[in-house]
Amino acid sequence: MVLREAQQPDVLQQTVTVLLAEDEILIRIDVAEELRRAGWKVIEVASADDAIDILKSSVIVDLVVTDVNMPGQSNGLDLAGFVARERPKIKVAIMSAHFVPAAEPGGAAPCDLFISKPFLHSQLVDQLRPLLQRGTSSAE
Repeated sequence: MVLREAQQPDVLQQTVTVLLAEDEILIRIDVAEELRRAGWKVIEVASADDAIDILKSSVIVDLVVTDVNMPGQSNGLDLAGFVARERPKIKVAIMSAHFVPAAEPGGAAPCDLFISKPFLHSQLVDQLRPLLQRGTSSAE
């Protein structure tokens, strides 16, 4: 008899929920479309404040993808910090054309992946997939 090690189910075969915070509507539409094409559920918001409100609820989110500069009291870095403090199992990817994580006081931004804009939207899922393969998140 051959015993095989139990394999973890591929996280990408399960439903992945992405919270996308981007104030530029055309970018948000394109990015959301690309994520949905991968079979992922996408919750779209136009501000970090709205994203934080969603994260304060019981909505299950596996990944937050956020821009840095957005209108409102909070920005994408505040959102990433909130996730790190309140929902640490959720992975965070920050997208920005102007922000450089290493240049910030105190070191890098609280994120799992930094994506410099502009980027090819068709390659976004390939960049995000490794984050989700390192472990799933939940409403915790």
